[in-house]
Amino acid sequence: MCLTMGKLVLDFLQAIHAAGKKVLKEKYEKKLKDAAVRELMLAEEAAMLNTELERERERERAKAALALKSLQEKMEEKLKIELDQKVYI
Repeated sequence: MCLTMGKLVLDFLQAIHAAGKKVLKEKYEKKLKDAAVRELMLAEEAAMLNTELERERERERAKAALALKSLQEKMEEKLKIELDQKVYI
């Protein structure tokens, strides 16, 4: 009877140990999955920010090109006026 009781206690302790290991494994796997989800979300956010940054750069380039074109047109007009004035002198 003592041997049977000892076996029951040992089985019980092993079951508790196995359950504890299973709980720890499940917690670890959940943390790992959560970390992967967070990493994916951060990667998506970084991609969206990068896309927005590229759009902003394009807008700035377009504004700069427009400003340069406007300045060039003004300078050409100024040069044309100066040349016309010299022709009449």
